[in-house]
Amino acid sequence: QEEGFRVISTPNQNFFDVDLTALKSKVDMVVTNPPYSIKIRILDRLFEFGKPFALLLPAHFMFTKYWMNRARRDSSFKVALAPRRAGFIKLFCRHP
Repeated sequence: QEEGFRVISTPNQNFFDVDLTALKSKVDMVVTNPPYSIKIRILDRLFEFGKPFALLLPAHFMFTKYWMNRARRDSSFKVALAPRRAGFIKLFCRHP
């Protein structure tokens, strides 16, 4: 938001219950750090949504059967790899 982007979040809603049709006209892309335990469900939902998305996932996930099959079906997505493990620093943390 500080950089001028409009941020839409659904903190009190389950990602799988959100009406994607209603969000589609309001959202340009989805950026999230999903729980790895449900990453396939989240990926399926994001591909269904049809908007660009960025996720933080373990690199070895690219070698799973799911990912290989998805890459064969849809080669339009891109993968970016970090040169090393990502480190995050929270300088400011604001909670409503």
